[in-house]
Amino acid sequence: MNNPAAEPRPDAMPPAPKMVEPATLPDAILQARALFPRGLAQPEGSFRFSLDALLLAAFAGEGLTGMERKPRQKGAIAPDARAMPGHGKALAFADLGAGCGVVGLALLLAQPGLTSAGLTSASLTGTGIEIDGQMADAARDNAARLGLTERFRVLRADLAATATSTSDALPKAGSMDLVVANPPYRRHGSGRPSPSSQRTRALFETPETLPAFARAAARLLRARGRSCWVYGPDRLPDLLQELRTAGLEPKRMRCVHSRADGPATLVLMEARRAGRPGLVVEPPLALHRGEGAATALTDEALAFCPLLACNAGGHRR
Repeated sequence: MNNPAAEPRPDAMPPAPKMVEPATLPDAILQARALFPRGLAQPEGSFRFSLDALLLAAFAGEGLTGMERKPRQKGAIAPDARAMPGHGKALAFADLGAGCGVVGLALLLAQPGLTSAGLTSASLTGTGIEIDGQMADAARDNAARLGLTERFRVLRADLAATATSTSDALPKAGSMDLVVANPPYRRHGSGRPSPSSQRTRALFETPETLPAFARAAARLLRARGRSCWVYGPDRLPDLLQELRTAGLEPKRMRCVHSRADGPATLVLMEARRAGRPGLVVEPPLALHRGEGAATALTDEALAFCPLLACNAGGHRR
């Protein structure tokens, strides 16, 4: 999570991810991937990621098909050649308020580029942006455990600076095809604050939190690039307003319900930079069925986000 309250100096930008994967992976990495998202490093006292993050990754991943950039060279390339490593350009995404890196890492693990044959034109590289130093370190550690250090770099920076700075230490404007964001959406002063400053910052917004997220997303995205958000349904009007103010046009929305007959508990939103007006409201997603000890995840929820199976009794924040 990233709440632009402090202004740390941005870390120097790590080298760009290398477009290679080893032919074989060590057993420790294979085991970490099999357990994911269980086993992720999360600093003591910090906000633990919840199903919000997993649902966001699944929602963002739905729109990746067909997004691959075509090679910038003269002459046509045969379809079979485009699928080979080294052709085309990998898609780049930014994870705003990356926390322990769960959303970005989930996106990378779900994509077909993670094969021993190497990366394809539809592969992803990611940059996590996180204001908290301990969380940024945890995200780097998690990327290393999963063998994704060369494809997911983590930058400690304030999103407010990301939205305006021209520093070489920050991602360049228009450099991202996709931005994912899980900003805090509880109003400052509402509810009981946590004794942990990390948890409070991850859960409660300030007046500048959402505008900073939206401005940062708009700056990083290329024209017609996608941004995907998870937010509280009671704050939907605020989200729509800030997205449009930043030049991000809402294009796709799906409400998430704990149960089919209950109110929405989350809203998933896709907005495009410089997109044309027109919002598609997708069918609602019900997470649970049954009562008491018989409560279980719905087949629809597991089909949408298989990672939910890691913690069937998980609760959103």
